[in-house]
Amino acid sequence: MDGKVEECLRRAAERLGALYLVLYGSRARGYAGPHSDYDVAVKLGRRPSLREMGLVHVELERCLPPGSRLDLLVIDYWNPIAAWEALARGRLLYHRGRRGLSEYHRDLARAIDEVADLEPLINLFRGERRRAHARARG
Repeated sequence: MDGKVEECLRRAAERLGALYLVLYGSRARGYAGPHSDYDVAVKLGRRPSLREMGLVHVELERCLPPGSRLDLLVIDYWNPIAAWEALARGRLLYHRGRRGLSEYHRDLARAIDEVADLEPLINLFRGERRRAHARARG
């Protein structure tokens, strides 16, 4: 992924007062295509209003190349499966000091704990989804 985008996301997270920011999905794993979106998870340390979430989205989206899409996950609105996907498989791009790093590790542990019983089912679903996509491609 473009180092300029990562640096811009870090600076934006700092300006927003975020505790941490994680890039996840295909861009974090290195297999993004030309039309792949940017999956970004952010923890603000409070539950932002809808207006504030829009402002966060706009601020982060400014870092992306023109025409790129941002898929934003606000960790403060806890969804264990989404949090697990982002935190366990993503790349931590920014954390605000020790508190931010501590929050990241705490949230990662919580997500793993809450999703652990579901992991075999999630892996089964992913395998079925891959096979279905392969069949659809021909």
